[in-house]
Amino acid sequence: MKAPRPALAALCLSLLGGCGSMVFTESDSGQTRDVARGTEFSVSLPAVPNSQREPKNQGAFIRFLGRRAEESSGREVFEFRAEGLGEGDIRIGPDYVVRVRVISPEGGRMRAN
Repeated sequence: MKAPRPALAALCLSLLGGCGSMVFTESDSGQTRDVARGTEFSVSLPAVPNSQREPKNQGAFIRFLGRRAEESSGREVFEFRAEGLGEGDIRIGPDYVVRVRVISPEGGRMRAN
């Protein structure tokens, strides 16, 4: 039996949707999110005029890559790369914190020593 074209298109779009980079927003604040080692991800927050917010990492090996303003959407985007296994907090400004758990690319959990 052939799949209807709209169903096939929806399936293809859902598969392609998983290929983009991970983006965390203000709705992720206070949450723990899993990220595979080696993955680049970003935090997109509403821009704060005349602010020079700098993220602070505590814990896992997460490298801050840079930030950019998206003037058309009024957002500020902070980019990171998960470089080592572990857990850590990313804090941006006084109100945003997300816990990032860096796991192996194979999807397994970290090993306890």
